[in-house]
Amino acid sequence: MASIGVPGLILILTIALVIFGPKKLPETAKLPGKH
Repeated sequence: MASIGVPGLILILTIALVIFGPKKLPETAKLPGKH
């Protein structure tokens, strides 16, 4: 896996925010902790 760096990480987070929406993002973050 190639090293993306901070700009790439911010870009991925922005895309995830657009796809999932700001309301769904906390649910997605909590999901791995439940199982």
